Amino acid sequence: MRIGILNTAESKSPEMRARFGRYANLFREKILGDEFKSIQFDVLSNELPSFANECDGYLITGSDAAVYDQLSWINPLKAFVRTAADAQVPLVGICFGHQLIADALGGRVVKSSKGFGIGLHVYDVANVQPWMDKVSTVSMLVFHEDQVVTPPQQTKVILSSSFTPFAGLTYIQAPIISFQAHPEFSSEYIDALLGLPDTPKLPQELLDKALTSINKPNDNARVVSWIRRFLKRSIPSKG
Repeated sequence: MRIGILNTAESKSPEMRARFGRYANLFREKILGDEFKSIQFDVLSNELPSFANECDGYLITGSDAAVYDQLSWINPLKAFVRTAADAQVPLVGICFGHQLIADALGGRVVKSSKGFGIGLHVYDVANVQPWMDKVSTVSMLVFHEDQVVTPPQQTKVILSSSFTPFAGLTYIQAPIISFQAHPEFSSEYIDALLGLPDTPKLPQELLDKALTSINKPNDNARVVSWIRRFLKRSIPSKG
């Protein structure tokens, strides 16, 4: 099984790259692991697969960009999402990827009036899917300001909170799942992000709460196992 990582971000900080490597590598190492082969596409340079079935499935990363930004690579990526959905090629979206898939398929994404969500957030599990285990809540690391406020039709909400009602979606008519939170992040990664000079100025109360929360136990490993099971169930066997 070969998964295409559609990379929509790259750290501008030499310190972040030296410490954590390329951003796309976090998805290969932390989410896909040794169970999948992967190839990376530099979407920021307008690199996309030539056709939807070039890979067995795709994972769209987080990004500094917003889905409503007027950047040259965003509309082609949305078009590719629609093509992949029509072709029934499995897609997984994380943070920006979650938002972009929703926007591309008829949903609505905005800069939230609630402000930034940063740190460890707890989500209710709203609809347990066959690739999930039965738990009532999951705790995940987040760093976002934009949110999906209207999900596309033919979706089910799988994760929800009062701060982020549409934090996890599964699509009924195509093999697509997406999450607002970051299962590829570690507490060290968020701590490093918050220390960057170009990170938006945040209220001290929010910052203190975020820094305290990130060292608590999280369910990243559980959500990663969900993503892997989803891909294995959704990709037809070639044997």
